[in-house]
Amino acid sequence: EVENQVKELMEKAPLLGRLPQEIMAADHVAARVGAVDDDLLGRMIQHAKQHSALSDVWLMVALQRAIETHNLMPEHVVGWTAQSGLFTDLTLLLEGVMAWYDQDYVKAIHVLVPQVEVGLRGIAAELQQPVTKPHPKVAGVSVSVGMGDMLYSKEITAALGPDFTLHLLAVYADPRGFNLRNDMAHGLLTPDRLHRGHATRIIHTFLVLGIWKPLAEARKKRVKT
Repeated sequence: EVENQVKELMEKAPLLGRLPQEIMAADHVAARVGAVDDDLLGRMIQHAKQHSALSDVWLMVALQRAIETHNLMPEHVVGWTAQSGLFTDLTLLLEGVMAWYDQDYVKAIHVLVPQVEVGLRGIAAELQQPVTKPHPKVAGVSVSVGMGDMLYSKEITAALGPDFTLHLLAVYADPRGFNLRNDMAHGLLTPDRLHRGHATRIIHTFLVLGIWKPLAEARKKRVKT
């Protein structure tokens, strides 16, 4: 759907679709977005970011209704996510979800974003993909693979599917999107971005992680038929 919307831009506003763009940080160019024909993924990530920001209210209302209607508790959210088997320790996941319930979005975001990366490494391990890589400076030492490594791995993104991969790139790991994971890791996540919208979007990510296997299987069946 996002891809089609971006391609329609070339038909309805061809000049805008061809003009490259620069995304500025405080003191540097953080990213560049090319023309639709040259940088379709970049345009899709940018469009997904813009669309998500506009639709935050629907996600927040949906989750609030779930809490009110079904007496949904933090333990239910964590239990739903845990059914995927991606997490060996649920302590921080529960702490982060509880912080979201308490409207402590600063804590929720800082605790939960790294747990998204933990979940992705769990998926990589299940797919028998490397979860470590050689240290770039120290011989004989390994470091854990990061979210960027995993989201540009063909094997992992094939299992996640294009929709969830685009979601993860746009929210966490690409400067053309919200880039929450990278900005947090480098101390660039400013206070004005630690709000309910981002925190709720992270909760949604864990709801999807809880059923990533059934989603992947359903997608395979659709492809075969």
